[in-house]
Amino acid sequence: MYHVNPETGEFDICHAKSPENCPFGVENHSESYEEIQIKADIINKNFFPIKDEDNVVTFSVAECGEFKDSGEYIENIDNIDDAIKTFKKLPNFNSVPSINIRVPDINNPKEHIEMNVGNGEFDLFMVSRIPSIMRNPKACKKIAELIHAFPNAKTYSVPKEIKKELDLLKEAEK
Repeated sequence: MYHVNPETGEFDICHAKSPENCPFGVENHSESYEEIQIKADIINKNFFPIKDEDNVVTFSVAECGEFKDSGEYIENIDNIDDAIKTFKKLPNFNSVPSINIRVPDINNPKEHIEMNVGNGEFDLFMVSRIPSIMRNPKACKKIAELIHAFPNAKTYSVPKEIKKELDLLKEAEK
């Protein structure tokens, strides 16, 4: 027998003698490993554990996106306009400047994850693999705003969560 924690999506072997005694309830309990894994996947896909007041999503701008300490680096930029202005002011000394998104880590909200999301070209393949970004609606919206602000930029591998936000921005523009 297996159970899934409905708050975290974690699943494990259940040692309760019957489903009725499972601490996570009968509806989160199963004899089938495959069935409980499907339930866990559904919960995990929609699970975002960070309280809204702790979900501070900001931008940072780096003179060198690969080695942030080898040039100018500005963090905690609240809005897209300020991030773009800062980005455009950066010198270009044989480096690749970047705009990064900074989000709370879903495993430890006191820590942050920062990811390069663009420099006039947006390849979001790696971003799509980071749950702290993809499960965060604010992050997806801010990335969409960034892409929208560079209408002539090439974009690759845009995840459906960000594409949805981009479509909303384009619709609002009409």
